[in-house]
Amino acid sequence: MPIEMDLHLPRNAFTPRDAARAGDVWRCCQDAAVLGASRLGWDPPRFRREGAAFVVREMTTVHHAEGRYGDVVRATTWISNFRRALLCSRQIRLNIDGKPFASSTQEWAHVSTEGGRMRAARAKPRLVEDMAVEGPDSSVSLPNYSKAPGTLHTFTFTAWHTWMDPLAHANHPAYVDWAEEAVARLAYAGGVNPMNIQPVAESAKWRVGAMAPDQVTVTTRQLGRTAEGAVVCVHEVTAAQTGPAATVYTVRQLVNGDTDRLARALA
Repeated sequence: MPIEMDLHLPRNAFTPRDAARAGDVWRCCQDAAVLGASRLGWDPPRFRREGAAFVVREMTTVHHAEGRYGDVVRATTWISNFRRALLCSRQIRLNIDGKPFASSTQEWAHVSTEGGRMRAARAKPRLVEDMAVEGPDSSVSLPNYSKAPGTLHTFTFTAWHTWMDPLAHANHPAYVDWAEEAVARLAYAGGVNPMNIQPVAESAKWRVGAMAPDQVTVTTRQLGRTAEGAVVCVHEVTAAQTGPAATVYTVRQLVNGDTDRLARALA
């Protein structure tokens, strides 16, 4: 059966509008996934003892509303697929006061960490048994959009050592932060207040993880508009040492409804 739990977003997850940032909604989903696995007997200490881990290959999140500080987030999570003891699909649904807050589908790859080296490997039979499929495979997807490609924009930064997660690479919600920063910088340069940008959806797919102190470059291009007018951008994240790391898609609108201004700023 799906697992349910109550979660809270921390104070630093909120913008000056007191709206939860997209990357922190992704962190909330990550907590749901980790706590969901823990409820099945696989908490982080056990994964370390067993020399096993899961890394995110792909994740898509759709936002239904904006969260406010102090909201109790009711999370429901279940495993919807586990293929060849390697690839695990997890569904997460977040609600606030009984209303949809965010929906997410995560695709995880199992890796072995035995010997201090991380490599793709089939999960042990007990892990596969404990992570049995628990619910429907109702995966989340990005909204459709019409194509109107824009120009390329880039910015580069150094990955901090203090950003590294328990697997010694940048945690997957950080990539949403970086894409969000790319949109914010372009919006600000175009005369749009970045604090008025509202997340609609994101999707990301990883090839390798960015690690400190590598130089990371985010290349952003507007792709088009949804039927509701939200702006769709693609962000290619490249690490200097390892090459292409991830592709992130963001779908954004303005809270005041004048999303045409955002589209012009991101063109």
